[in-house]
Amino acid sequence: EALKLRDNCAHINIRCAQGFSKLAYQYRDWELAKECCAKALALAPNNAMANHVAGSIYERYDKDLERAKKHYQMAGEQGAYGAYMDLFRLKYSEVNHSYISEYHYDFSP
Repeated sequence: EALKLRDNCAHINIRCAQGFSKLAYQYRDWELAKECCAKALALAPNNAMANHVAGSIYERYDKDLERAKKHYQMAGEQGAYGAYMDLFRLKYSEVNHSYISEYHYDFSP
């Protein structure tokens, strides 16, 4: 409904993109999230939240890690420090994936 009322608003589009990507699995709509995110980035390419959400969508849905890192970096440079944390988490997991996957931890008492 919000998209119908203000479909040319970057803020509404990015909020909808974030919402559609975080709904419960059976209601999640990645395609609509990507569409809203692309529109938000077209309207406001330097928006920190739009770049952070874009990074998240590229990482989780498209599995395009290079593009995700690019958007996390842009968002971080614009003041979205959570995006820097996602960028560092992603880089760390790439570097240490083989090391981490070799070990199995038993956390039982």
